[in-house]
Amino acid sequence: MSERPIVVVGAEGTGQSEGAVNAAIGLARDLSAELHLVYALHGRGSEAEGADERAVKALRLWLEGHLSGARLEELEATPRVLVKHGHPAQVLVEYAADVSAALLVLGEHRRRGLVDFGSTAAAATAHAGCPVWCQTGPVRETRRILVPTDFSPESDRAIALATAWAKRLGASVVLMNVFQSPELLLGADEHVVGPTYVVDQVRDEARAQLEACVSGHDFDGVPHEGRFVEGDPRSAIVENLGDADLVVMGTHGRTGLSAFVLGSATRAVLRNCPIPVVVTRSGDGARAWQL
Repeated sequence: MSERPIVVVGAEGTGQSEGAVNAAIGLARDLSAELHLVYALHGRGSEAEGADERAVKALRLWLEGHLSGARLEELEATPRVLVKHGHPAQVLVEYAADVSAALLVLGEHRRRGLVDFGSTAAAATAHAGCPVWCQTGPVRETRRILVPTDFSPESDRAIALATAWAKRLGASVVLMNVFQSPELLLGADEHVVGPTYVVDQVRDEARAQLEACVSGHDFDGVPHEGRFVEGDPRSAIVENLGDADLVVMGTHGRTGLSAFVLGSATRAVLRNCPIPVVVTRSGDGARAWQL
């Protein structure tokens, strides 16, 4: 096993993985990690004689035609390009586990303008044993990391991961709590029963909890702040990105069939966020912290 942390990126010869490969190259450089490109061959004829060699050749030709000169030089200096057979999500998740990867990077898979969560990104995000970086939009320098928090252990883990990366990247961290008032949980024709000061009290308590969360975490010198917003978390997070370059979200770990079910807020952010999103689950391996 490599002494350096390992970043695994799913690569294939179409435009869908271009952003992911570019992002992974930059991350491997900035985080002093080893880069592994994994090309999953899935479908009829994928195990025919010579298929692996043809796939690697096609991938390298595609990379040469789509990566900038500097990126291509960085890529040639690092990595392993591997061909694995099977469903892409299963291949990537299993390979990341085999090498104790610190991070799995995926490109966007879009259908009618929305990320297709019946595909690789959905299954890999739900099952991976390490944080998953979903590259949406163009590759950009990470200067500000937004971490939505509901004060759960999963959110605390996301804060710790974002802080560690911000320390390495020279970025700042913003902790966001979205307060969902009782009115938003009711139907259009329903109204909150009881005095309004009760809602005000709950709102004030949520603000105080965010302040305690901000002051209670060790940010190790990383610039940080809290941001309190109101609304439905499924839309409010994306609507209040501000100048963030990256979103890091914690979500509950699942097993079995329920592993395909991500939190509704996480799903919504992944579907609609114009900047990269990292999802970290409660079951993520410890190698992530070595970045």
